[in-house]
Amino acid sequence: MRPSLSPAWTSCTGSGSVNSRSANLEPLGQVRPKSGARCSLLVPNQIANPIPRPSPKFAAQPVTASPRLFSRRACLVATGVASFSQIAAHSQAAGPVYRRVVVDDAWTGADIRFDAVIVDDIVYVGYLNAERCLTLAAVDLTNNLVTRTSLSGPLPGYDAHREVRIFADRFGVLHICGGMHADPLIYARLSIGAPLGSLSIANRMTGSGEDAVTYPRFATMPNGDVLFGYRNGRSGAGETRFKIFDGASWRDPSDRPVLGEHHGRHHSSAYPFDPQFSPDGRLSLAWNWRRNADVATNYFIGFAQTSDLQTWTDVNGRSLDLPISETSTAVVDAVNEGSGLMGPPRLGFDPDGRPLLTYLKFDENGSTELYLAAPQAGEWGIEKLTAWNYKWALSGYGTTRPEISTNPITPNRRGGYALRYYHVVHGQGELELDSNFVITGDRKPTAPRSADPFHEEVPKGFRLRQSAIPGGEKGRALLRWITQFADGDARPDCTDARPLGCAPPSRPIALLIRD
Repeated sequence: MRPSLSPAWTSCTGSGSVNSRSANLEPLGQVRPKSGARCSLLVPNQIANPIPRPSPKFAAQPVTASPRLFSRRACLVATGVASFSQIAAHSQAAGPVYRRVVVDDAWTGADIRFDAVIVDDIVYVGYLNAERCLTLAAVDLTNNLVTRTSLSGPLPGYDAHREVRIFADRFGVLHICGGMHADPLIYARLSIGAPLGSLSIANRMTGSGEDAVTYPRFATMPNGDVLFGYRNGRSGAGETRFKIFDGASWRDPSDRPVLGEHHGRHHSSAYPFDPQFSPDGRLSLAWNWRRNADVATNYFIGFAQTSDLQTWTDVNGRSLDLPISETSTAVVDAVNEGSGLMGPPRLGFDPDGRPLLTYLKFDENGSTELYLAAPQAGEWGIEKLTAWNYKWALSGYGTTRPEISTNPITPNRRGGYALRYYHVVHGQGELELDSNFVITGDRKPTAPRSADPFHEEVPKGFRLRQSAIPGGEKGRALLRWITQFADGDARPDCTDARPLGCAPPSRPIALLIRD
């Protein structure tokens, strides 16, 4: 199981699958609802003129709906108290007590990342329900009341790119976005604490560059505003863009994308790691370029930073024209196509705030090894860290299972650094490095993984996913759901190894609550 990444963002690149972003269709088309499915036509004024029902603390934010939403099918609100069979408790001697609360039945056909956040005693969960409608649920932890509403009609395909993001900001607004792969923006917001019936489904922020969205990300800026990053376009012809929410409305910090799609005589797109705020508050961005959707066309590592999202510089403070190109001084390592570059690079910082980039590429012997790039005397110093002597020759299209993955490098308490990894041959571990980035140890997990107290039934060829839910007391809640292993974003055949692959069953998405 891959460790989680990037605590500053709501996303986690370590999802257990590799897509066109991280190593990187057969779309199924519109799905006809089954008998009794929760899909129906929305009443237009339900969305265009939502009736705000704010909590005592927060005022609702009115949003104008996109007209194209009315032609979509969507799911009706389903409200109710979880029955006794939906709630289970487990305790260990002298240990914590856990509650398992079923949120809904969820789609399992694609290895999609779902999301959740805790605000006071409410858990908000974003997911695709059994009919593949993008759905928001609110779970009241004081009485196990579960309410649900949906933002979209059934989404097509077995596409693991259709991740879901939820974010609670300091203004008392909940944001939900997801279910897109080069599709028009699906976005809504809600006053925290308000009934889900007052959810404002806008499907727009500023309306600029929002017609082919993938990889949505939310973050909190140093001043408390909300930062939203995403790609608009497709692999090989996409732009990296940012928006800012100030509590009242969204705005474009620049009239141009940060990373553009056209360079010279050919098209490319950038695959950035989740942007990070450096210790001095600057937004830092590390990425690799890709020629097209084939991961083997990854090339060139880049880095840039900004204090205002308008003026961007390289690591030495030299200004960069927008959109940043592959020919600029932002280039860190000029890796060629076909060199085993598995992006995007992971971005960390040393104790002085200098950026540290780690990434995978072939060494001189053709092995896939881990490399470090760090600024040294006005240049980027490149060092090979590992000697794994294993080649991960990934190529092709779509989402696949990873053979190697890493976290960003981080300072440790001993004056050196630590870096967690997963390797198909060497297993999980944590590399220990000294202050000169020389590996001094490789710590392996010692405690065996405890048995699942709730005995989740996982079909053959599927996996149980679990993630910690941010907000509230650390470790208070976990989100659990079941997905099919990634298989190139195409509908797999039913085989002995995956008997239900071509007809994936719905399975519960649930909370584990520590009382």
